[in-house]
Amino acid sequence: LGRAVSLNIFTIVLDGSPWIGAQFAELCRLRDVDWHWSIVEGAAMPVKDTGWMSGQTGKVSHDGTHQFLQALATHPRITVNSKSEWGGKTEMINAALTAFKKDGVLLQMDSDELWTFHQMIELLYLFEKNPEANTAQFEMDYMLGPNVRSTSTDGYGNRKNEWIRAWRYSVGLWMERHEPPVFNG
Repeated sequence: LGRAVSLNIFTIVLDGSPWIGAQFAELCRLRDVDWHWSIVEGAAMPVKDTGWMSGQTGKVSHDGTHQFLQALATHPRITVNSKSEWGGKTEMINAALTAFKKDGVLLQMDSDELWTFHQMIELLYLFEKNPEANTAQFEMDYMLGPNVRSTSTDGYGNRKNEWIRAWRYSVGLWMERHEPPVFNG
């Protein structure tokens, strides 16, 4: 990268094992990148823009994720915030955003998404080469089973306004709504 660009990553998670460990391993490969990962763990209650959810009860992860995150909490580039009940995903994301102290690129890395360090570096280049860009949207592959994946651009999950995963970030930015993602300003 031509200049120092900070990568601010947030993840909201409940029962994210084994993916969360793979994400940490990829982040550790970003040797020449200034990155910070803010992880918020717990149950998003069905309120506001996540009111469509039902049957959610308050809890932290029970699959080993909670213990893994507690071990990560001492890492200088990682902030972990855990509680059993959050007032929806927007509240969780806004809690994550308070950890970021530098402007740069903001990446939403869901707990079941596997971003490689190469992809993260390319994302930083994308924003650096396109100073007018404020967001980045991606098409996602869905792993439906062993050797079975969906890549349809008009199928489930690859619709307009979905998979916006990166933003140009300024300290103080906060989320107004999660579905679809809308930030102040």
